[in-house]
Parts: sequence; structure tokens; C-alpha cells
Amino acid sequence: MRIFPNVQVLHLHDNAKITRLDTPFPPNGLTTLSLGGCHISSWTEIARFLGGPSRKSCETAQATCAGISHLDITKTGITSIPTRPADSAALTSLTTLVMRQSGIRFWTDIDALETWTCGSLNTMRFSLADVIDDSDDESETRPRHPSADPTRISGRSKADRQMFIAKLSGLTSLNLTPVSAGERRDAEMWYVNRIREAQDPSSWGRYDELRTKYDMSAATAVPASSRSAALKSRMISEIFLASRDGYMTDLPAVRLHLIDGTEEEMRYLPSAPMTLLRKKIAKRLGTSVVLWTVRHLDGETEKVAEMTDGHDVAWWLNDGDGIIVEPDA
Repeated sequence: MRIFPNVQVLHLHDNAKITRLDTPFPPNGLTTLSLGGCHISSWTEIARFLGGPSRKSCETAQATCAGISHLDITKTGITSIPTRPADSAALTSLTTLVMRQSGIRFWTDIDALETWTCGSLNTMRFSLADVIDDSDDESETRPRHPSADPTRISGRSKADRQMFIAKLSGLTSLNLTPVSAGERRDAEMWYVNRIREAQDPSSWGRYDELRTKYDMSAATAVPASSRSAALKSRMISEIFLASRDGYMTDLPAVRLHLIDGTEEEMRYLPSAPMTLLRKKIAKRLGTSVVLWTVRHLDGETEKVAEMTDGHDVAWWLNDGDGIIVEPDA
């Protein structure tokens, strides 16, 4: 660092001799630092190096502050990330983080990462060391519901994606795939619905923040059992937005997939309020209903977020999206 005081990009790949960063803070102008394969095991040491000599909090740090914006800590010895102490600088200049073949195993470490970056991190690449990502393997020999500790990162990119998006508030790209505004909304609402059933949900990162953001009070919690079972006994099992070709005056349609094997279509205006779509489906079933957006994983359908009032249909759905319809308990 003393030899090249004006260096901007520094790659120190696979250097076993690098076990610590003894420079108190990076030289002015350094924007990219790669420590992939180096034998550094302390996140706090890296954060101290990146943060510089001044103290900044998430509330007061400026997004334009100088510092390293791109950090690669692939295949290092880091196995945990502690929550940022109050007297440590927030890493608000860090926008890109590469952590492939990582030793980080728990979601609490990702919560802690958010306390360091304060929403500035927008691009991330992540994979676990010694874990094969079989997200694209549709083999019937692979278990659909592997028993796993929900506090641990699974290492399967499709299964983990929504958790990363919900926990890292500024993320716009994960593993080279963009994060759309709609995907973020669905991921954050799915996260609240999932975590609210855990013991002490408020201890999970961003839970209280997101519950307030979407006005998802405890009163709207999902009952612990029988709604899925009740769904099977109803006439309607699932609906999808059907792509429709033809005249511009044609309206999109909700396609109703009935358990008896028949299908129906119900036209709707994208600008129509959710209450109208719900009433039309309820009238068709002859009972009040609850509508949920869904995601499909390993051939299974999982509820993401309850489609509450206050938005139009297009806010919730894109063409081809699925909905689960349940009787209102």
C-alpha cells in the first residue's frame, strides 16, 4: 500500500501469506479489493480496514463517502459475521460483495452483514463451501423437503434467494440475476409470513421493519394448520393469469383450474381493485375466500403473501403468476 499509494484495483488471490490486514485503512482511491483464497479469518479485521478511521452510523453515513465499493472474499477462512458495534464505521461505500465458497452458514450472519452495510449493498454473489447447489436438478431421487435447520443457509440458490433478498434491503442483483421490485415485495412479504411462526420472530433481521412496511399485523397471521387441507376439499385449487392474444380490447383473464379437471376463465381489468377480483371468485365458489401469491419450488407450491386490499390486481400479479385460493376461515 505504501509502494502504490494511488492504486484503485488490488487483486491478492490465493496468497497463503496474507493472514491479516495490518494497514489501518485503505489508501485513498482504492475501490476494488479481492482477497479470494487468502487465509484471512476475521470479518471484523476486514471491516476495520474498509471502514477507515472515522465513525459513521447507518443514520448519519453518506452514501457518497469514499471507500472500497467492490470486495471479493471468496474461499477465505471467514465463518461468521458479528453485528456491527456502535463505535465501528458503517461500510456505506460497499456496493458489491463476492462470497463464493463461503464458510458463512447461518442467516444471523446475513442479518449482521446488513448492520454493516446499512442497505448500500446492491450486488452479491454467494455460495457455500463444500455444498453442491442442486437447485436446477429436478431428479425424482432428490428429496423435495430435506430436513434442515431453518436458521442455516441451505446452499441451494433457489431456496435461499428470497431470504437473501428480504434480509439485504438494498440488493438489486443476486448471483448475476436481477432483483425486480415485484420480486422484492414478494420476498419480503413471504419472509414476514414465514418468520412470524418462529420463536421470537422479532429477533430475526428486518422482521419488525417489514411487518410495519406492509402493515402485516399479528392479526393477519396464517393459522398453523388446516388451510392447505381445506383447500383440497374445495372446487378451485389454483388460478393463473392466462396469456391472451387477439384484439387490444380483450381483457386478460384469470384461468380457474378446477379439481374435476375442467377449466374456466374469468376476465379482469389490471386496474381493478383486489376486492373486486376476490368478490368474483367468492361468488363463483359460493363462499368468502383468501387469495395468496405463490412460488413454485421443487415441484411444490408454497404460499408467499396474502393479497390484501389497498392495491389493484396488476400491483400483485404479472401474466403467468399463480394464486392459491382458500376458504376464509
